[in-house]
Amino acid sequence: MKNLKKIRFEKGDRIYNDSELSEAVYIIYKGTVKLYAENGFPFSTFTNGQHFGDVDTFCGIKRNGIAIAMEECLLYKI
Repeated sequence: MKNLKKIRFEKGDRIYNDSELSEAVYIIYKGTVKLYAENGFPFSTFTNGQHFGDVDTFCGIKRNGIAIAMEECLLYKI
């Protein structure tokens, strides 16, 4: 697929920030990603085989929260 891009994040890397324009959905091939609310409260965790960022992207709204790699992650970005 042309629109599928493999990307790697190290532990602690931000994948996206709160209020950014939503332009991609992420599929986790390896690793764990945690989503945090604007106030720092963790509200969701995703791991191998799961995806995140879809609701914001498909609805055309800005990101609602911060996505952080909890370990080394290999993601596919659509």
